[in-house]
Amino acid sequence: MSQNASSGKSIIPREKLWWLGLLLLLLLAGWLYLRGYLVGLPYLVHVDEPQNLLAAQHLIDDGTARAVGREAYPPGVRSLIYLFLKHVKAPDDPPGVMLPTLRLITIGAWLLVVVLIALLGRMVANPLCGLLAAAIWIVNPWVVERAYFVLPDGYLTLFTLLALWLALVGALHGRPSFSTAAVYSIMLAIVFKTQAIFIAPLAILLPVAYPPPRNSS
Repeated sequence: MSQNASSGKSIIPREKLWWLGLLLLLLLAGWLYLRGYLVGLPYLVHVDEPQNLLAAQHLIDDGTARAVGREAYPPGVRSLIYLFLKHVKAPDDPPGVMLPTLRLITIGAWLLVVVLIALLGRMVANPLCGLLAAAIWIVNPWVVERAYFVLPDGYLTLFTLLALWLALVGALHGRPSFSTAAVYSIMLAIVFKTQAIFIAPLAILLPVAYPPPRNSS
């Protein structure tokens, strides 16, 4: 018998009501997060956002972000911005024209965080707990206020939770490929913010604590 069967829970939920509940939560999250989309002056609301844009532009122009004092920060966000400024933005346009697209992608990352929280809650407890945890997270004022800014927090949270979910699947369902993917995911989280290094041991050691069973001959 596989460890997946013994765990009593499928990797991906099969309950239609669960997915309907998650869809309703995502609609609520989208409404809350998109309310601030393109509202206000980003250069006055959150200073890190324009600095990230300028750092990426300096990387294109000068090959370094030293001029705006961002070289010591993890490169995740400015690398993402760099790709859009380098390969999507018209050469004569200012960096700010990419702000709407980058904000929309950041909001998408926060929406994926909601999905991962629901999946993690379902895996460690039960389906209802997963949805309740996601609902509580959605209305968290800290998240609502920051969800549409081009900042590393959303990507840090996304890849950290993804690493934990992958590690749990790998450990509880005997899937080594998921455990390997968890390591790559936590590495991506560290690229966006170094605080993810404190979660790295948990994501890496879970498969060691729950090794997959050997096939009996």
